[in-house]
Amino acid sequence: MKLNLNQIKIAQIALNTISELTENAKINFKYENSSIIVAYNNQFVQADWIENDHLNNFYSKARSDIFNSHLEKFTHPFSEDKLKYLIGNFEDLINLIIEIATDVDIDLSEMSVGNVQFLSNSSTFDDYHFSSDSEFEVVSLSGSITDNSGIN
Repeated sequence: MKLNLNQIKIAQIALNTISELTENAKINFKYENSSIIVAYNNQFVQADWIENDHLNNFYSKARSDIFNSHLEKFTHPFSEDKLKYLIGNFEDLINLIIEIATDVDIDLSEMSVGNVQFLSNSSTFDDYHFSSDSEFEVVSLSGSITDNSGIN
């Protein structure tokens, strides 16, 4: 499924939120502090999709929407098994992140993208600007391109 840049930013916040949940529950999560890897113009790209920490009111709003609409069911009532289930199947995890990215509607255009890495040719840009009509496809997480489980 093709996503726009705003949706990729939401996907990154979703991954960060899942990472925080597992960290708080003391569950080892292979993709903690990972980045979303996308296919873009026939290349794999990894980046700091949400670089501007000082704009955390946008981040906090998106995180709250993500938690309330998609992740709360894995934590209330708290169950370690539910969280392990959430992260235990790589394909299901990616599908949930994509579902969240397409469902949560908040404008994150003020949050810039930095440290853009084109993995195919090892090019890195501190300040790379994607066009507003850019399309991306989530393909992996920076922990590994071939792993099939998020549990260490």
